[in-house]
Order: sequence, then structure tokens, then C-alpha cells
Amino acid sequence: MILSLLGMSNAGKTYWSKLLEADGFKRYGVDDAIDEWLLTTYQIGSKKWEEECLRRERETMQAVLSELTDEDRHVVIDTPGSIIHLDPIVRDELCDRSVMVYLEISPEAQAEMIERYFQYPKAVIWGERFAPSDGEELEQTIRRCYPDLLTWRTERYRELADIVIPYHTHRNPAWTTDDFLYALLQHQQSHPTRQLP
Repeated sequence: MILSLLGMSNAGKTYWSKLLEADGFKRYGVDDAIDEWLLTTYQIGSKKWEEECLRRERETMQAVLSELTDEDRHVVIDTPGSIIHLDPIVRDELCDRSVMVYLEISPEAQAEMIERYFQYPKAVIWGERFAPSDGEELEQTIRRCYPDLLTWRTERYRELADIVIPYHTHRNPAWTTDDFLYALLQHQQSHPTRQLP
């Protein structure tokens, strides 16, 4: 089973991918080497930031896909939150070769996500959703624009997903990797035409 975890930065993709890794999955963390470099090199929301972030994420994602073989089983890919901005050819290949699992963020969790963004900064591609106003501080812009980014991305993640795991489910501290995998198997049984890779 090859899994690709989808969702916003700080949604829980890294948490779950590392738990699955501890249970024997081979893990690919696409953003692991990108976030720190970008955050210390470019201004958030700048054109150069977005171009460089996309370039690095595309190259890293292509490298991951090139390593996968038909014999690979028990693989989890911690995708970048900006997977929806990547080249459609890369996204389509990922969809064909893995089960796309969206870790949902509920509307009531948006305030928490904004605070987590400031506590644990990530390389986020904003696109047209980053629109500073005259005289506005960077933090004010982020707090104003982030909810719109979350709403816009939620629709795109759902379009890509084979399965959606609700926010209160994947954030339940009692939920284990066995529960996670069982949810995928249940999904396969209810959608028999979509075989798990």
C-alpha cells in the first residue's frame, strides 16, 4: 500500500507519516529539507519565494516518484501542502500510484491552524490568496489571508482525495495507526473499483 497524505501545513501529515514509519512503512517527507532553507532565504509571499518553493517541491516529488517501484508496499508520502500547485503531470502520477488520503481541517479549527503556522512556520505557497494591504504588517496580512487560503485549498484537496479522514478523527489522541489503516481498508470495501495500490 502506497499512501500519499494530503493537507495543509501543520494538519498532521508529518505526525501520521512518522507513526506509520515507526510501524514499518518507508517514509518520504517532501518538505523536510525545503522549509528551513526557504524560511531563512526569502520573504514570505514574494514571487521568488513561490517560484523557488515550487521548483524544489516539484524536483523532490519527481525524485520520490522515480524511486517507487511496482513492488513497493508499505510506503507513505508526506506531500507538501502545496501539492495542488504542482505540475498536473506530477499530481496525476501520484494519484495513479498511491491512495490519496486527505487529513481534513474543520472550519472551527482554522484559528488553531493560524496559530500553529506562527509557532511552526512552513513554506506555504499562497498564490493569489496573499494580498497585503498598504501599511499592514506581515503578521496581519497572514492572519487576514490564511482563512481564505484554507477554504480554497480544502476544495482542491477534496478533489484529489480518495479518502477523507475527518479532523476530529485524525486528531483523536486515542486513534492509532491500526485505526488509520483500518479506515483505508473500510474505504476499499465500500469502493471496490478503487483498488489500493
